[in-house]
Formats: sequence, structure tokens, C-alpha cells
Amino acid sequence: MSLAYWQDDCKVNHPPIDQEHHHLLKLLEDLYRSVLWDHSEDILQALLDTLFRATLEHCETEESLMEVFGYPDQISHMEHHEEILALILNYCLTLEQGLRPLSLDDVHDLAACLNRHISTDDLKMVQFVQHQQKHDGAMMTQAINHRIFATISP
Repeated sequence: MSLAYWQDDCKVNHPPIDQEHHHLLKLLEDLYRSVLWDHSEDILQALLDTLFRATLEHCETEESLMEVFGYPDQISHMEHHEEILALILNYCLTLEQGLRPLSLDDVHDLAACLNRHISTDDLKMVQFVQHQQKHDGAMMTQAINHRIFATISP
């Protein structure tokens, strides 16, 4: 099984979004290593909590971008965000309640779900946004990107 969750097809060619995706997939790699090395449930829980918070923040960023540009598939895209967040939360609760340990397959399933979302839904959304940016002009684009990504830390 591979640890390399970040792949070139994860790039959507929107640097702030790509940076966030890379961060999320890095967190998944950290989680994978922790499961592989049989770290304590407390460590796994902390990693899952961090992944959940980072994913939630990322989804909020994308949803702001979709709102600003009037993305027509916003509702469907947001439903996919909810599915990903529910999957992470389910793993958090399963581990927290001691129902079963987190497995490598669980981490791979989560990575596959996130990669699929990035390479389809996010790519489609970013292409729409970039088209709108060309249409709306560079000045508006800079103002919008500043407003949306001003709170993102590297």
C-alpha cells in the first residue's frame, strides 16, 4: 500500500486550493503512518480531529469561492463535502467509542474519497471559477481572492 496520496492529478491549478489539498493529503499520510506504526488511540484520535477541522475549514473556503462566483453545482458540491466530513466524523466516533480500531483500509478509503472529490468535483469547480475570473477581470479577481483567502495561513 502506498503512502503517496498527493499526486499530480490532485492539482486543480488554483494555488491556494492546491495548497490546502496538499495539506489535507499530508494529514492523511500522517494518519496512515500512525496506524501502520500502531500508535495509541489518543494519537490517532488527535490526528482525526485535526483532519476533521482542516477539512471543515477547507470546505468553508471552497464554499465561499462557489458563493462569490455563483457556481451552478454548489449544492451538489456541498453535499459531497458533507459526505467526506461525515466519513471522518464516523471514524472519530468509532475510535472514540472503542467500537473497533482504525485500519489502514479505513485511511485508504478516506484518501480515495478525498482524491476522487478533488480530481472531479473540485477540478470542475475551479475551472468554472477560473472562467468567471477571466470574464470578470483581473481587478475583481484580486479583490475576491484577497477576501476569501486572507485568513488562510501557509
